[in-house]
Amino acid sequence: MAEAPLGMEARQFLSQARIGLAVVTALDERDLATADEALQVSLAESADPLLVWAGLMQALRDRDYTWDEWIAQMHDPSSAENEAVTALIDGYEALSEERWEGCQRAAEELIADDPTSAAGYLLMGELMEMVGCMAEAVEAFKTADQLASQDPYASYQLAELYAQLNLFAEAEAAYLRASERSPDPGLRAWLYHSVGNTLQERGQHPEAVEWHKRAVSAGPNDPLLILALAASLLDAQQFDEATVVAEGLMSRPELEGQALILRPQVQVALAAACYNVGTYDRAAALCGLALQPQPNLDPETSGEIETQLHRILEKWSTTSPDALDARLLLGNRLLAMGQTFSALVQVRAAMRLQAEGERETNVDLLNSRVQLAEGNLEGALAAVDTALVRAPAEPYSRYQRALVLCSLDPEEGELAFSRILAAEPGNPIALSDRALIRMGLGRHSEASEDMQAAFIQGDGQWYPLFAPGIPLYGRPFYADLAREARFTLELVPQHIEARTRLAAIHLLVDQKDEAMMTIEAALESPDNLDAWRTAVTIRAALGDGMGAVTAANTVLNRDPKDAFCRYWVWQQEAAEAPEVRALVLDRLEKACEAEPNFWIGWLLMGQLAAEQERGIVAYRYLADRLTDLSAPCILLGEALRYQGRYDEAEVALRQGLGRKERSPRGWRSLGAVLQATGALAEARWAEGWSYFHERRPALAMSSWEAAAEIGWDAEASTTAIARGRQLQQELLGVGTRLVDRPYPY
Repeated sequence: MAEAPLGMEARQFLSQARIGLAVVTALDERDLATADEALQVSLAESADPLLVWAGLMQALRDRDYTWDEWIAQMHDPSSAENEAVTALIDGYEALSEERWEGCQRAAEELIADDPTSAAGYLLMGELMEMVGCMAEAVEAFKTADQLASQDPYASYQLAELYAQLNLFAEAEAAYLRASERSPDPGLRAWLYHSVGNTLQERGQHPEAVEWHKRAVSAGPNDPLLILALAASLLDAQQFDEATVVAEGLMSRPELEGQALILRPQVQVALAAACYNVGTYDRAAALCGLALQPQPNLDPETSGEIETQLHRILEKWSTTSPDALDARLLLGNRLLAMGQTFSALVQVRAAMRLQAEGERETNVDLLNSRVQLAEGNLEGALAAVDTALVRAPAEPYSRYQRALVLCSLDPEEGELAFSRILAAEPGNPIALSDRALIRMGLGRHSEASEDMQAAFIQGDGQWYPLFAPGIPLYGRPFYADLAREARFTLELVPQHIEARTRLAAIHLLVDQKDEAMMTIEAALESPDNLDAWRTAVTIRAALGDGMGAVTAANTVLNRDPKDAFCRYWVWQQEAAEAPEVRALVLDRLEKACEAEPNFWIGWLLMGQLAAEQERGIVAYRYLADRLTDLSAPCILLGEALRYQGRYDEAEVALRQGLGRKERSPRGWRSLGAVLQATGALAEARWAEGWSYFHERRPALAMSSWEAAAEIGWDAEASTTAIARGRQLQQELLGVGTRLVDRPYPY
């Protein structure tokens, strides 16, 4: 894993670039001894010790520390500069609490006591900046910059203020002074980067590129700096070189450290370069990769990528009207945006490009999806049947046909999903979708069984609350059920079953407020347990955990063995306090011993006691009895790894992967176990398979190549790398499925 980029802590490189990162990192780790040692070294080396303290105060401002608590333990009250340090601490504390007058008094006192120290002027500059007196802030920072002639910090503060005021020429000069004063190459790299940014703001793109290259030379292992260089090359319209830089960054293992947050940005930068040189297919595929689920992909960034992808596809389909891939990808995007007629236009254009007997399966599948969204159920079924005639084993086609049948005949749709589950038992998405169908049909007990199975196989997620498949594709079916329920309520307003079904339908089509209002009316009858069970689901979906527990307790008063409701109640109770958690575990253990098939109970016990032996017992029980599922074995392996029992963990994880090879989580956990035991080659090998199953071929190949270099079997490495290259061609070539829902069939 790569270290955090230096630029993320740029303000903390104070006094010869020694104190900031060392002290603050030690404080973050609650390591007072190391923090104090780093502080004392920096104080001894600095010509202006008070400036060191000023920098430390600035570094601590954004952290949740109590000044007295940390400073008292780090600072000797008998030291010579104690009064000045105390005044400085008081000033920064007043600044953080927005007590402007107190901060100003402290700054003026420091300046009066020692006019040759930059610390008082720095404090005054920060105060003036915060209250909006920018001219005074500039003058204070300029004075500090002149006094601290050997330290980069004051120059850096002044440069930042100039950049904030759009005075980019002045900011450039101040950044350069800071870089000349800094002996630390990491800080210099980021100061060069800042110089490049100021030149970009002034429109001097070729000069900006040169400074960004200097930044990368000074900090060659920082992905953020390399990404900034790629962006600078794009601004300078040096697209070929931008492509080379971005491609090099895509293959670097450093991206995995900080760094999933960077992957979409790198992919989009490379997509922009490809777009500008006219390789639209690869640009579209890269945007599709960037849109795949990422832990740090915020909605704003995702929206920007969506916009760029749409622009690429429109340009591609316009400049290359015979490009089938452009039509398919654009049709998928338009359908996802709800523009079904425009999507249908693209489908028809794609169908004209091929004779019917030679047509790609993806064309018929997209046609089926569009026809279903348009409400043409017979047309949707005919299109998917055409695809199945051409490729009868295509799993995506079978899933699409099940979705269409859900709208035409829900019972046939249920049978279709049952056939899918017969081929792949325990698939959580198929289980959750079948549960939704059964819920709509009013078969709550069978739906509950499917939800429990999906919960266990899906690592504790309630897929029915989030699965997009049925609510998106099954709206005609649910619209019919809703009309029937409303008609029933017109005839019999007290019909609780109809009201409960209507509330469930509102939830399934994401009308959560309507679902809550409808179910609250149904709850006037406390005897209808299905209404209360539905209330648990609706309240949980709305984030009302305690409301869900209240509804669950109402069910449990009548049906103490209801697994779904017991889960909600005990999970919520366990989150209250450690002593309550212990009591919940005791109750869970007794219930599980009394009910061997209380699967959710065993799983919850494993979750709550993963660090204890009874958590291991619970996971092992599930793994031994649910022999067609991989998740219990993987959960058992992770719990054993958490306890340091690596040999047992490896056995459990390999057992889980034997049941289902396509488990990125399982491979990643196995890699962590192997690394902990010193089997580094095997660990990189397992890591590569986790990336492969996540469809990230560059990282997979990087891991496998590393494994081969360390000493893994050469023939096995060659086979794995070949599979990775094949996947890479699939993803970065046509990329047709990149923007579809990733059905795991």
